Amino acid sequence: EQLDRLSALVRTLLSMSNLQSVPRTDEIALAPLAEEILTDLAPPAPENQVTLRPDCREVSMVGSAALVHRLLFNLL
Repeated sequence: EQLDRLSALVRTLLSMSNLQSVPRTDEIALAPLAEEILTDLAPPAPENQVTLRPDCREVSMVGSAALVHRLLFNLL
């Protein structure tokens, strides 16, 4: 069990070190991105007694689309 945790920690640290080199110049519309993620998460939601309701404002930002996608997916 400790070996699994240590392996996960090493993978996380390696992933984080790779994130430093990711370009952050994408124009990202957050509402469509959140709706896409909610669609992906919808099938298992009922069996986990989770209700997903898309209620997103039209907001955009500049950053890394891949990193923001990962962030929102992990949050949701």
